[in-house]
Amino acid sequence: MSGATIQIERVEVSLAGHSILRNLEFSVEAGEFVALVGASGTGKSTILRVLARLIQAGAGEVKFHLTGSDGPPRTAVVFQEPRLLPWLRVCDNVALVAPGKRAAERRQRAREALAAVGLSHALDLWPRQLSGGMAQRVALARALVTAPHVLLLDEPFSAVDALTRIHLQDHLMELWTERRFTVVLVTHDVDEAAYLADRILVLGGKPAAVQAELPVRLSRPRDRRDPYLAHLRGELLAALDRSTVVTVG
Repeated sequence: MSGATIQIERVEVSLAGHSILRNLEFSVEAGEFVALVGASGTGKSTILRVLARLIQAGAGEVKFHLTGSDGPPRTAVVFQEPRLLPWLRVCDNVALVAPGKRAAERRQRAREALAAVGLSHALDLWPRQLSGGMAQRVALARALVTAPHVLLLDEPFSAVDALTRIHLQDHLMELWTERRFTVVLVTHDVDEAAYLADRILVLGGKPAAVQAELPVRLSRPRDRRDPYLAHLRGELLAALDRSTVVTVG
């Protein structure tokens, strides 16, 4: 699998009469992992919804490009809540969106996706029987079963405890290293952004735009105890502080 490039050019979005994004511009390289951070209300989730075609930008362009393919890149989204269907067992929740003409083929793809997130033992469980971390891994498997070229993550680990969050972050990193899909992650957690991303974009202003870009100059695999991450955290917090006083004209 390969990732797709993303190009956002002068995108503007207004919701309920309020301008949320104005002149938004950034790009993501194929296979790159980019994190979006910013204060609440700066339009981070709105950007993901524009990328997922869930809402329409009022102006500007969003372009995807997949090298060597005439078809559109496949995009998958993982939200803050798992959003599993409670009347379907785990395997059926994933098989529901799996490609394939036959039910047996879709279920096999679902089993493979669940194996990839370490849940082969949970195929026949009901969503109510899952822990928060397990439910979010099912949501990740549901995204992976579509073989996405672009994975959009909207605060995917914010509802779980700190230790589970660390395990989910590491599991995501293993999957990304293996498959190299393009990732855009929205997060409020500066440590998560620094640990996972190749590049961090700081949003700010009302309406919002990119106010700062911080490359993460650290090879993988990464050690959470690396002093560079503490230094980067300080730079990121300073950039976030500056972004809260910026007003886009």
